[in-house]
Amino acid sequence: MSNQLIDIAQLINQGRLIEAGEQLQNLQGQVDDKAEFYYQMARIAFKQDDYEQTINHLDKAIGEKEDDYRFHELLGQAYGLKAQQAGAVKSAILMGKIRKAFEKALQYNQKSIAAKEGLYMFYLFAPGFSGGDPQKAAQLLDQIQQLDEAHGAISRALGFIKEQKPEAAHEWMQTAANKGKNDSELQLRVGRFFLQQKQYDKAKQCFEQFIKLQPEDAAGYNSMGEVFLKKNAISDAVNMFNRALEANPFNAMAYYNRAEAWINLGEFKKAREDYDYITTELKSSPLAKKAKSALDGLM
Repeated sequence: MSNQLIDIAQLINQGRLIEAGEQLQNLQGQVDDKAEFYYQMARIAFKQDDYEQTINHLDKAIGEKEDDYRFHELLGQAYGLKAQQAGAVKSAILMGKIRKAFEKALQYNQKSIAAKEGLYMFYLFAPGFSGGDPQKAAQLLDQIQQLDEAHGAISRALGFIKEQKPEAAHEWMQTAANKGKNDSELQLRVGRFFLQQKQYDKAKQCFEQFIKLQPEDAAGYNSMGEVFLKKNAISDAVNMFNRALEANPFNAMAYYNRAEAWINLGEFKKAREDYDYITTELKSSPLAKKAKSALDGLM
């Protein structure tokens, strides 16, 4: 990998997506390592929740270099998140692509934790007719725990979610947060879990740790804003969404969440402006349809 692409990868790691994107655009057509170029483009799209564009970039990267496990890891994750947003029929069609991508990643790197986690979730949650297999999930859980205790704790928590044992799931998620203090992505994942479970104080602790580790990444401020929104601290929520948009002016989720906060404050014009920005300037975002529906409701 060239020094320029290494620097760009570091910018993406830090959440400085605008700078990274601009530098990649300046390099277009000038780099020898096209596979790495497309992979870094895919990483930016993924962090911006644009899974279709992520898949497009990764298809090009894999076309240039088939045997890089990272490409298949991210492809599996993008297909998985796309499936979550799709209807039942489209989701079923994507199941095979999800499994194939993670299996390919493991073919090229047998110790890939992300690929093992992806396959574990596939076997755990997919219905039997789509390839779900509790025994294979259990085998992968053992492997993940041996490779990384914190990620193993998350995987064990997911197993308890499947068994509808929320208290045990909460305990294992907290264990994951405690063991993965220096893993920013893990802190974000656990925080999102606690947010969904309405454990707002625990979510806030995880997001604070994420921001400490990644102060320039919009995801932490956006997630913290969601905590404040749920706790009805609306002004604090707006401040956090503003900070998210300072870090990444193209963060559709931050615009969408800020619009909800504006509505809570009775600032309907500002809410319409945020929804409108998503539908016109960020139309490739998965949130564009929801923003259009919300905008129509405010007219």
